[in-house]
Amino acid sequence: MPDSERAEYVLQALKATGYDAVVVGDQEFLLGESFFISHFAPYLAEKKTPLCWSLFEPGFEFSTSNSLKTTVLLNLANNSRKSCFRTRKSMQFKKAFVEFAVTGYIDKRAFLFFPEDKSAWFGVKSVKETVSNKNTDCLNILLSHSGEMTDNEIASQFPELDLIIGGHTQTVLEQPEVVGKTLIVQAGGSGRYVGRLDLNLDKQGNIADYRYELVRMTQDIPSHPAVSQIVEEYEQSFFKDKKPRPHIQVYPDSFAVVAAEDCRDCHQAQYDQWAGTMHSKAFNIIEKRMKIFNPDCLSCHTTGFGHKQGFVTVETTPQWENLSCTECHWVKREHISEPQAHPLPVTEQTCKRCHTNKNSPDFDYKKYLLQVKH
Repeated sequence: MPDSERAEYVLQALKATGYDAVVVGDQEFLLGESFFISHFAPYLAEKKTPLCWSLFEPGFEFSTSNSLKTTVLLNLANNSRKSCFRTRKSMQFKKAFVEFAVTGYIDKRAFLFFPEDKSAWFGVKSVKETVSNKNTDCLNILLSHSGEMTDNEIASQFPELDLIIGGHTQTVLEQPEVVGKTLIVQAGGSGRYVGRLDLNLDKQGNIADYRYELVRMTQDIPSHPAVSQIVEEYEQSFFKDKKPRPHIQVYPDSFAVVAAEDCRDCHQAQYDQWAGTMHSKAFNIIEKRMKIFNPDCLSCHTTGFGHKQGFVTVETTPQWENLSCTECHWVKREHISEPQAHPLPVTEQTCKRCHTNKNSPDFDYKKYLLQVKH
């Protein structure tokens, strides 16, 4: 969650999904103590969804309008003098004939490169303090934001755990890892997959068999109606003030921003080829999706976004819509008057500024280059 505005909508979507339990990760603390306390606590307290974090802070009770407490499972200790609220590291509940014991855990190594000003207000309790003394009469589940390697270490150290649902390293596990009797699953990151694990239990409540599946989130899967509405409201919010949010720098200011039509005077053949590519129609995509004020999208669907002479809005800088030549061919301003000042060569890294693993997971440099090479 890179900004507080987006975080507001993420939290709304979290409430709408209705999970039984969730564990937060290191990214949820990036906006600082004040945001965490003022936003996470109220959002989760309203909902009967038990949220599994792990923050131990004395003096605060979560409650919901239907008198059910929102359970927050975290293994962090409060070091703050400004705020206090109490959560639990684990919860128990029963569904059908099965008693579940769920614990939330985040390893201190998840905060290894975390800004000190964002983490000074809490401390991380050890895995021994968090996970030990599990009830052997329950199905013991650990929600872990610690990484695949750490999850394996935990499974070895605490064989009474039946299942670890992991995160943090965004590992795509095609099949569960098995340590002793403990199943370890993780479904990658960025919402590309949803993991499904069906457990067959014996009469004693132990796992007798299981079926595991990673479901790829494709366009043919129906959207969650409530979450779709929240996403639409988020996109619409960019239209309220008609101003783009803070610029995201794409390439250095020392390079020129030039419209494709200006390049055509000397490069007609290259211009004609470009006009038939998706680069020349890039802005249409975000226009149809109502994202023309979203900086995450503008950075890669316009020219020069973030520059003094680059794209700002449709009304003020329409000439910079789409991806013109200089978005890929970085060229010094002298090139316009001195053509021998050649642009920098296009490399795979040039393309990967926009075709990241998150934005373009199927990106193949050699294959894609054939579509735009001129």
